[in-house]
Amino acid sequence: LARRGRGALLAPFDGAPELSDTESRALSTLQQESTRLDSTVLSTVAARLAADPFVKVKGLLQELIERLLKESTEEATKDGFCNTEMGKAKQDRASRERQARQLSGEIRTLDSKQEILSGEIDEITDEI
Repeated sequence: LARRGRGALLAPFDGAPELSDTESRALSTLQQESTRLDSTVLSTVAARLAADPFVKVKGLLQELIERLLKESTEEATKDGFCNTEMGKAKQDRASRERQARQLSGEIRTLDSKQEILSGEIDEITDEI
């Protein structure tokens, strides 16, 4: 009963294992005989054969998928936040660079006016 062909391993799982006709009949016979003989050993064997051996694996896979989806969502949220903040920082930097260039130009203009006015003051002082 434990052996199955390769195709059985690739079949989709919907919660209950798919049993061949022979396996189903054997399981049914075991269940009937365990009831008739009041045998806990046969009952246990029948229960183990009927149980889905992949329940634990499917549960672990489901937990893994859920964890990966959660991590993906968290990462996307972090990426979105980082991209937004990076965009703001770039705009702020560009604005401050423009402001610095403008102020540097004003300083040069005022320095040249200062030189002109100092020259005029020197001329007026010499004339007095």
